[in-house]
Amino acid sequence: MSETQSDADKIRSKRLAKLQSQASVRSNGVANPNPEDASGSGPIGESSSGPQALSEASRPPEQAGNVSGAATAAPRLSTPPNPFAELHIKPADGALSKIRIRSSDAGLGASASDQNAPVKAARLQGVIGSSTSVRSASSASTDAWEDRVLRTIFRITLDPEQDQDGQGHPLRFVPGVRAELEEQGEPLRLSVAVLEQAILEAGSQEAGAPPLDYLLACWKRVSRQFRGMRNEGPEEPRYRIVREARRLCMSYAIFAVTMPEMFGAEASTVNPLAPHLLVDPDDDRGVCHEFLSEAVKRSDEDESIKEALVNAADELSRQLAEMTMNDNYKPFVLALRNLMLYPPLVDAITSLPSFLPANTPAQNIEKKTFLGPFFQISPLQGEVTVNYFSSPKARDRGYIINSQKALRMTVQAHQTDLLDIANHFIRASKKSRDAMLDWFALTVNANHKRRALQVDNAAVTSDGCMINVTVVLDQLCEPFMDATFSKIDRIDVDYLRRQPRVDIKEETKLNADQQASDHFYATTAAGQSNFISEIFFLTLAAHHYGTEATITKLDQLEKDLRHLEKQTSQFEAERSNWENARRDGPIAGEHC
Repeated sequence: MSETQSDADKIRSKRLAKLQSQASVRSNGVANPNPEDASGSGPIGESSSGPQALSEASRPPEQAGNVSGAATAAPRLSTPPNPFAELHIKPADGALSKIRIRSSDAGLGASASDQNAPVKAARLQGVIGSSTSVRSASSASTDAWEDRVLRTIFRITLDPEQDQDGQGHPLRFVPGVRAELEEQGEPLRLSVAVLEQAILEAGSQEAGAPPLDYLLACWKRVSRQFRGMRNEGPEEPRYRIVREARRLCMSYAIFAVTMPEMFGAEASTVNPLAPHLLVDPDDDRGVCHEFLSEAVKRSDEDESIKEALVNAADELSRQLAEMTMNDNYKPFVLALRNLMLYPPLVDAITSLPSFLPANTPAQNIEKKTFLGPFFQISPLQGEVTVNYFSSPKARDRGYIINSQKALRMTVQAHQTDLLDIANHFIRASKKSRDAMLDWFALTVNANHKRRALQVDNAAVTSDGCMINVTVVLDQLCEPFMDATFSKIDRIDVDYLRRQPRVDIKEETKLNADQQASDHFYATTAAGQSNFISEIFFLTLAAHHYGTEATITKLDQLEKDLRHLEKQTSQFEAERSNWENARRDGPIAGEHC
């Protein structure tokens, strides 16, 4: 009996240890990965739940058998008694479900993996197939998009039956591109691979029409498309397509300017860009700022486009030389202002032979220099005066005042444009600044005769041009000629002894004779004159030869006008005598 008791104690101890280990596993949230390998058999070996152990402890002694250890283990675990035990109700078999807690990897055993392998392979194959189809669909979509966008930008078609697009714009059929695609067995779609041939063929179709008209309109459309794709990455296929189309459009626009023979057009004596610079930049035929920016950017690699733009500006200057304020001069001024926004073009313009011709007489400054035609526009031109003030004595006083106001506002706006042009020359570079100062010096040094007692107007620059020069120089002096004269010390008093641009050798000196003056100015002062000193003395000379000379001329005109009015009054008083003499003349002749 003692040996049997000892065996029962051993069994009880083993089962109690097993229950304790399972309880600790449940408290830590980790279960035995394979509970059926645990030692022992029977209900305790199969179950890991507390209620099942309690149900075994509630059995009567005659039914306990070899599970009496479980009845003993219940009190040691301090678990609450089963309420059914007090009612002597035996729970039905299988009423309490077994709960098996396994790790996340437990369900992925070798057998399950082997069974699910075909399913996973099928799913993987489906994903690969679907991604391949997506890529194919994306490629087809990109090709269709490329064809549609290039047709819209360049307004070309591969269908001979289609002569208009959806918006009613005429399309240009390119049979050469179509034939090449059919020969190669390619789909009839436009792409950047055949775009060069398409541009060349489309630009050569209209006889007599310059190809630049077509390409400038294409440039505006491709630029709008390119601006709308700035947010996309450079590796995006659609972005690369539009970027390449934009590059090709610009290249062939340059060819249309420099080599129109490529498009079957004859070389023109007039610069091809000149008429387009006069058109509004937003117009399809106009030269926009994006075109100029791209042209300047490419000028480092190809000087031909910069040379073409500079020659176009020179052409505009020659055309403006034949105009007055009565004509439509404003587009010429705006075109030059647009070109002045790009310092490389400003430097190139100062290198023109016409910018500062050597030995230019005063009367040719307005016609033969680059800036002269822009400064000659003035209400003091004879044609303008006749147009606005014809028959001044017969005109109503209100009409004359309105004409004066209109001309005053017009000339002020024009002088503001001239100041902006001069400022760009001064600020672009040292080379352009010196060239601008040299041009101002030419206008004052060549017009010394404007201060003579008897002025030959055919041998000097006009009053309107000199007034414009004086006003622009006055406005350039405003930054340092403030009310407090805070920067007056920047004006160098030794400027005239340091290779000055202003020539005063032939001017009359009040405090010295010519010999003493020559001896004084023969000694050159050290150093270099600053910009403020240059502008100050040029402005001083412009007032002397410009404004003061014009005022002197006005005073002389008033004297001449009074003299003519006096002479006219005398003639009117003697009219009757002359009429009588003419009437009596034939009678006297008959008596002879």
